[in-house]
Amino acid sequence: MGVNQFGLWVGIANRAAAALPEPRRRSRGLLCIDLLRKRSSRHVLSELRKIDLDGYNPLILAVADRASGFAVTNGPDRDPRAIEPGFHVLTNAGADQEGDPRREWVRKMLLTETTTVGTPPAHILAGLLKNHGRHESDALCIHGGEGGTRSSTILALHQNLAHSSYYYADGPPCRTGYSDYSFLFSGGTAKDPGVTNGWGTDILS
Repeated sequence: MGVNQFGLWVGIANRAAAALPEPRRRSRGLLCIDLLRKRSSRHVLSELRKIDLDGYNPLILAVADRASGFAVTNGPDRDPRAIEPGFHVLTNAGADQEGDPRREWVRKMLLTETTTVGTPPAHILAGLLKNHGRHESDALCIHGGEGGTRSSTILALHQNLAHSSYYYADGPPCRTGYSDYSFLFSGGTAKDPGVTNGWGTDILS
């Protein structure tokens, strides 16, 4: 995922598919970078009409800014789906996919841990993202095989981007603390060290 100076957010998830990824296809991360050169979700939607998404391995793309948002895949159903203000869950099963165990687990845990309406506090999200679920199908921190959770990001965008928050765990969040890189929104540099905290180590076990 990424965010640009205009407050445009772009996120890409691997879409669950029967076929194995084709390594010769263009990186989905490069697509994210390409789209972040646009000023708004409306401009991204227009740009996507010129892009052959079949040139990428299976993906789910979500885009949002202050005014609007949408999600689209390169699967059988390619009609963009509007993202309205509110609570949404994007997993490799889809965007707000009914019956998705991870979506239902997230909704249940957030309702359990929060009593206020609005964006959950970062430490609550950190605890949620390290959770191994009740079963493998609803785990958010995944281990095993060649895949799994390699890192974790918590991003909270403010109307004034300088007041936004950005936390990053460079490893599975169940055993890696989140470092605070929010200073990057207010003129800091990538050379500045992030301050690591212990979020996620004792919440929602």
